[in-house]
Amino acid sequence: MKLTIEEVAQQGVEAHRAGKLQDAERLYRAVLQSKPDFAEVHNNMGIMLQTLERLDEAAASYRKALESKPDFLQAYDNISFCYQAYIWATFIGKSKKLNSLEKTIKLEKKKLKAKLKEHPIWFVDVPRTSSKTISHMMWNQFGFPFGGRTQKLNGKLIFKTSPLLPNHTHAFIAKHLIGEKIWKDIQTFTIVRNPYEWCLSLWRYCRENENSDVTHDTFMQFIDSLELNLQANIYNRQINYKSFLQTDYLLDKDGIILVKHVLPFEDRKKIMRQFRAMGINYSSGIHINKSKNSNYKMQAFERRRVEQVFAKDFEILGY
Repeated sequence: MKLTIEEVAQQGVEAHRAGKLQDAERLYRAVLQSKPDFAEVHNNMGIMLQTLERLDEAAASYRKALESKPDFLQAYDNISFCYQAYIWATFIGKSKKLNSLEKTIKLEKKKLKAKLKEHPIWFVDVPRTSSKTISHMMWNQFGFPFGGRTQKLNGKLIFKTSPLLPNHTHAFIAKHLIGEKIWKDIQTFTIVRNPYEWCLSLWRYCRENENSDVTHDTFMQFIDSLELNLQANIYNRQINYKSFLQTDYLLDKDGIILVKHVLPFEDRKKIMRQFRAMGINYSSGIHINKSKNSNYKMQAFERRRVEQVFAKDFEILGY
């Protein structure tokens, strides 16, 4: 019995999930030969090619997905992650220059620099510090590129951020893209959080938003998995919020903080004063970071483990 295009596409997805990437590529290409405007398959092809570090081909696949389906939000996210992976790799000298990507990066840099001259400010958004709320608040006040992900609103696409600077971009990458002179001149800020509460919040987020995983069934398992991720050199880690300390988002390779204003999440008055000094409309909502199971009480042995794994954050951030 002959398989439908959709069934072949599903076989490609299953091969991809099983790590059989050559089979996945063959199946995806077979589908696209018969149905070249199949946006979801172009997107899946891009994810597969990005796994293989064929980033120029991956970006081209995401663009084809968007040509077929202009409001395909996942493809917008993925092309941004693709540029992030490329910029990270070129920054550390692990990727050759790809002209097809460099052209887009050059144009985006020009747009970014023009906006930062208009609004000389940049927020380094550390996960689980109300960063989503702050990004949304800044987008409402300043517009692109100070917001979160692209979204569809009343049938229209709202472009909130640059594909070069997705959510939770590290300060050293932002500085690299924006340029040292502009970075020095603008007001850069971040919000950090007590490491005890920060890692608890990260654990809750994973339990709520990811598939069930033995690495975060319990808090101690989660801390152990984080420690394992942190053992690799920062440049060799997977770009994922479970691979970094708070300070990893803020420091350069010499351990120097790149951000001018490091604001404690718990100090509402300090944040209020600093926001007003920078011309940002303060909102008390930034101090609300809701999660299920937020009443979890950390045991003494768990606190000691957090102090061990997050020693760098405790020392540098002053907690």
